[in-house]
Amino acid sequence: MKNPRVFAVQVPARRDGPRGGWIEKYDISAAESFGRLVRVLPYGNVPNDPELTRTRLNEAFFGDPARSFDYDTDLVLLLGDPVAIAQAVSVLEARRPAGKAIRVLKWDRRGEEYRPYSVG
Repeated sequence: MKNPRVFAVQVPARRDGPRGGWIEKYDISAAESFGRLVRVLPYGNVPNDPELTRTRLNEAFFGDPARSFDYDTDLVLLLGDPVAIAQAVSVLEARRPAGKAIRVLKWDRRGEEYRPYSVG
């Protein structure tokens, strides 16, 4: 059995000053209880060209055939730019095997924990 991974679509971050590095806005370490975190898209704005984002998403999910996204064990953390999230789900939906779902994580404010959901 493969070790599960959690693909964080895009972790929101802010610049630390005009030339500083990026500081993530949220502590997403609680998602690690579901698997190893994989940050998919870089910090900052999603490019206006959707093909660049789609290419990056395809590389992250399916670039290495030996480590392609596993619909049985891997999850997607729905975090970041809404357009990036929609594109990520679209990329995964396009290759989703029949009878499988896309497993996602969403933060539950009341329970203060991530909760898994199935999409598709």
